Amino acid sequence: MFTDPGAVPKGNATKEMIKQMGFREGQVIFKCPKCCSIKPERAHHCSVCQRCIRKMDHHCPWVNNCVGENNQKYFVLFTFYIAAISVHSLFLSFKLKMSVAKVIMSYPWISSDKKIKDENGNEPIIQTFKGLRESVAEVARKELREDIIIRETCLQQFRDWIRQNRDIENCIMDDNFLLRFLRTKKYSLPMAQQMLLKYLNLRRTFKNFFHDLDYLNPNINQVINSGYLFTSPFRDSNGRRVTIACGGNFDPYKFTSADMTRVHAITYETLMNDEENQVLGITHIGDGKGVTLGHVTMWSPTEFATVVKWGEQSFPMRHKQIYGLNVPSGLKYAYDFACNRISPKIAGRIKLCSNYEEVAKHVDRRVLPKEYGGDMPMKEMIELWKQELAVNRDRLLSYDTMNLLSDKGIIRRRDKAEDLTGSGSLPGSFRKLELD
Repeated sequence: MFTDPGAVPKGNATKEMIKQMGFREGQVIFKCPKCCSIKPERAHHCSVCQRCIRKMDHHCPWVNNCVGENNQKYFVLFTFYIAAISVHSLFLSFKLKMSVAKVIMSYPWISSDKKIKDENGNEPIIQTFKGLRESVAEVARKELREDIIIRETCLQQFRDWIRQNRDIENCIMDDNFLLRFLRTKKYSLPMAQQMLLKYLNLRRTFKNFFHDLDYLNPNINQVINSGYLFTSPFRDSNGRRVTIACGGNFDPYKFTSADMTRVHAITYETLMNDEENQVLGITHIGDGKGVTLGHVTMWSPTEFATVVKWGEQSFPMRHKQIYGLNVPSGLKYAYDFACNRISPKIAGRIKLCSNYEEVAKHVDRRVLPKEYGGDMPMKEMIELWKQELAVNRDRLLSYDTMNLLSDKGIIRRRDKAEDLTGSGSLPGSFRKLELD
């Protein structure tokens, strides 16, 4: 486009120029009547460029230039590269269509009047979502725009990216694990990839907090038995699991901040192994009764701020509602400090309640322990929760094999140079969705 094709200088067919060029007497000289130039052999005048071109082939509108003596080589290479790219694009398009066709053909098409129920006659299971109840699959469609094609395509692209990423080592790549990130980021593949890197970096940076997630560890087991943090065995009216944290049941003089964080990590990792929780999200209830200054001073401000901020940005979980109860007035500054470290969206979902009755107005009473106005005693809830922890114990311990060799692939706010919304791509096109 910018290479001189071999243009003859305009207006050089004057007597003075002819004398300076040293032509022999009697030598025949051709003059172009249009540009008043001395016309060499095999030169032609281009009506577009308004000049004569040596060994002109044609004027190419695609490069907006003539093809002549000086740029014929580059033009041939240009056409070759265009042909090669076209063939490559056709191949990729064919491969993508075959992948989509394979997914569609693997779909077990059934008519709407032949819904499949389980052996107990419970709600029909939708076949496209591999075990999700129909009501949960409907939430996934409406809030996450999840369907069989987007799901399978994103999972395949996610796995290919992980295999090619040299910074990621021994990453778990089954559907359950990868869907955590895709669903949290509403199938924006670039955002899910970044969240996975941050998740692995969080585990690498704070190994004492996020490794060895074994509920049978003596300290961890004592904290769980004390009732500091557990999950109700019942789902609320929205189908969500409800975690209940009783801060006063944690002994800050016997246990450490690492014990506290590992209990939270075990709880959230276990919940996220259930795909329904990935879709519907989690409701949290925190009771501040009995919390003292000792609970605050066990953390350094920097460590607390980092864990809170990184935890929200790195851990794949949909936090739907957070209810605070009996927050001591003397610890309001700690609450304000934490709210300033999390996103406005999550901060807007926090609601402070003055008593148990006010919590029961927002959360089904049956999900609460008997001590909070429910039906089942807290001790029984804890025992049922420990049964879930036992089922997921080996899975959580296997996460310790994952490793991030370098955090250079993480795009931070200060050096973010590109839009992670993935515009123009299939998974990224859903980032404008505001539902959560």
